[in-house]
Amino acid sequence: MAGRPIYDIAHAWNFTSESDYSRAFRRRFGMSPREARQASRFPPDDGEAAHERWLAELGR
Repeated sequence: MAGRPIYDIAHAWNFTSESDYSRAFRRRFGMSPREARQASRFPPDDGEAAHERWLAELGR
């Protein structure tokens, strides 16, 4: 996940747009995907797992 463009992640998980993904991400985590990357809120090892759990909650 690290280093992938956010639009690529959004489309890989069947969001209709990067904006839809970013809004859903902000509702869940309280910041945009870009802000999370910049803040290093999600370190590579457990960040990907947190992201995967969130996507599973959404049924994606």
